[in-house]
Amino acid sequence: MKILIIDDEESIVFVFKELLEVKGFEVADNGVFLFSRFVEILDIIKKFNPEIILLDHSLGELNGLKIINAVQKNAPAAIIFSISSIVAGFSIEEDYRKYGVVHFPGKDIKKILNCINKVCLCAHV
Repeated sequence: MKILIIDDEESIVFVFKELLEVKGFEVADNGVFLFSRFVEILDIIKKFNPEIILLDHSLGELNGLKIINAVQKNAPAAIIFSISSIVAGFSIEEDYRKYGVVHFPGKDIKKILNCINKVCLCAHV
């Protein structure tokens, strides 16, 4: 399973990447925290073709909703998980749900792994 992490916090990307790779997942090598421009993020999505995207909402000048639109056009099969701590329980969650996002694990790696495992099980059924 190919996973792309889009977050502007270098430490989050590093830790999640290491933990996911230990579990056997293929994680994009590019640290997306380095990419502040929309075009660069879109380029990684096209080249890597992820099956799962871990997406933060607050990305400097960008936000997760802008990225979701691009993902749906360029990697429509990708499943998006909102890993933003500000989404769950706020009205912004409704906006994400309108785009088909149903996984809101926040930045809790156990919850993220649980969601990924559910997606993997569904893919094999």
